[in-house]
Amino acid sequence: MGFHHFQNPPGDQLGWLHGLFTLLVVAAIVAGVVLIARQWRRPAHPPAAGWSPQSPGIHELDVRYARSEIDRADYLQRRADILGAAAAPSLPAAPDAPPS
Repeated sequence: MGFHHFQNPPGDQLGWLHGLFTLLVVAAIVAGVVLIARQWRRPAHPPAAGWSPQSPGIHELDVRYARSEIDRADYLQRRADILGAAAAPSLPAAPDAPPS
């Protein structure tokens, strides 16, 4: 018997199982490579929800406004200037002075 004892006899119906196992191993390797590739392309720390990159000027303006170094009207006008808007967003109108 010897070596032939460990081989599948001719006509054995389990040959497809060997092929299926090989296919699953190859699919697992491909999936692993894809996951690793995606991980390398992803930033280490994903940005927070609602965060978008902005210019250093806008960031500095936001900091100055948060520190109350500039008022709201000045903040909105400068922000509009930096972003290239035609006009600053409208502010609530001050009550009109009574007619004299």
